[in-house]
Amino acid sequence: RHSFPTRRSSDLHVLGQCKSWLDGGLEPRAMTRDLDWGIKVPLPDTEGKVLYVWFDAPIGYISATKQWAINNDKDWKPYWQDKDTKLVHFIGKDNIVFHCIIFPAMLMAHGDYILPDNVPANEFLNLEGEKISTSRN
Repeated sequence: RHSFPTRRSSDLHVLGQCKSWLDGGLEPRAMTRDLDWGIKVPLPDTEGKVLYVWFDAPIGYISATKQWAINNDKDWKPYWQDKDTKLVHFIGKDNIVFHCIIFPAMLMAHGDYILPDNVPANEFLNLEGEKISTSRN
């Protein structure tokens, strides 16, 4: 007999949303925003365009680990490439597509990186009755 862990409603929401996107066929998604702050798009004729934070932020998780390892005379690879490592992302539900589809695709395209083992997603964070949004400051 094998028993499976009980899934939380957030797990089922994440699974359902990803399955819906995959079943419906992935649609093009903008990776830039028109902002005066952020990582500038390194291409010609892209003045005023920056990478959307949730496209570029997951890449920063790896580079931050590499910098920590340099600063502490450690090896970064066990955190991102050891098959026994479990990667868990705690996110808001508006970032499911980046953490469950786009970031894993980027990891698979670049070698022996581990993939997220679990991505529990919570509701949006609200302040004074409105959803917090970095693109709306």
